[in-house]
Amino acid sequence: MARHGSILFCLGALLTLAPTSLRSQTILVQVLNSESRAPIPTAFVSLMDHGGSPVLHALTNPQGRALFTLPDSGTYQVRAEMFGRETAWSPPIRVGPDSTASYLFELAVEAIPLAGINVESEQQCRILPEDGRELARVWEEARKALSIQTWTDEAGLYLFKILAWERDLDPEGRTVEAESLRELSSTDRNPMRSLPVQDLMTGGFMRDTEDGRTEYFGPDASILLSNLFLNGHCFRLAEREGQTGVIGLAFEPVGEKITDVEGTLWLDRETAHLRFLEFKYVNAPTRLTKGVGGGRVDFERMPDGTWIVRRWRIQVPITGYSSIFGPYKLVGIHETGAVVTEIGLLSKIRRLGPGH
Repeated sequence: MARHGSILFCLGALLTLAPTSLRSQTILVQVLNSESRAPIPTAFVSLMDHGGSPVLHALTNPQGRALFTLPDSGTYQVRAEMFGRETAWSPPIRVGPDSTASYLFELAVEAIPLAGINVESEQQCRILPEDGRELARVWEEARKALSIQTWTDEAGLYLFKILAWERDLDPEGRTVEAESLRELSSTDRNPMRSLPVQDLMTGGFMRDTEDGRTEYFGPDASILLSNLFLNGHCFRLAEREGQTGVIGLAFEPVGEKITDVEGTLWLDRETAHLRFLEFKYVNAPTRLTKGVGGGRVDFERMPDGTWIVRRWRIQVPITGYSSIFGPYKLVGIHETGAVVTEIGLLSKIRRLGPGH
């Protein structure tokens, strides 16, 4: 179990490490190894308001510290997380106007690996991923990565260089019949786009436009974390054939009211890191699109503890007439995708390598 330190309203030596200009209402957090007392860098710490909603997020620095400048005085809690370790919470911390508090976390050394979790062949699909001890463990590790990736995206920390493509494939998806490539730069967002969760959960992930086209949308991290998505899907553990090093958190929609998505979040059993998401569209209005549309999103953890979408693709059906007198049928698959080839932080570009 994680151990907690005490709340300190006089920082002493620690306060001298923070610039005096930050002395408004602040909370200084430090995360240490519970055995060696060594600082833990890249821990993800979140400041929560009195209602339990996140206000601010940060990654601890090499000294294991993070400083929150508060929007208002009041009562807050802090959550500290590391992959494969039990999440720790502070007690409520009251911070008055122009005052500073601190909190010391001591996280347990022993990791909580996913390697020992057995996946039963027939499992009940549970409405919430928190139901069931082993299911909750896998969801908690996936949630950590998705939360940090969402925060990384919103913080706009990087300059991405992206190779994007559009491809037309044959109906089996094996042969590329047409392709266009383009290089892009993005300074503030990951390459994958979606819609607000309220729009998706009422209008569906697939919809027809006024000009006769069909638009498809993928589930990004913020969608997967939302209560609307979680309450509209059930969850179970899954195995990937031929890959014993990963464990899956599979989800599927409850009901058939809209065109929705089902899929699996795949995590590394040893590190508990989220590796990729596979999904497909379900409840499609026509049988021609069933089993064809879907996509994949690959995640990557950066050395500084942030997370990015490294690569993504969505495949959707192309339907039409193969000849003047032929039947209306599936004639091909259209693929849209992108891969991050370089990433820069504070004008430092790190090459990630080609491939798509």
